[in-house]
Amino acid sequence: MAAMTGINFIYDASGSLESTLTASYEQAVIDNEICGMVNRALCGVEVNDNTLALDIINEVGSGGITSQESIL
Repeated sequence: MAAMTGINFIYDASGSLESTLTASYEQAVIDNEICGMVNRALCGVEVNDNTLALDIINEVGSGGITSQESIL
């Protein structure tokens, strides 16, 4: 992923098709969605005691974890 190297401008990420000979509104929407997914992936996943909820898992066991309101 180019974004992982720190690049912040991608020329053909704006609805361009056929080496920018054609523009498409539909492709612009798809490209915007993909750029959003890349941005989310770069943010990473927060892992700490609160997000793991190990205390709740130990309390209720593995079978009843989805019944806890704090998990949902």
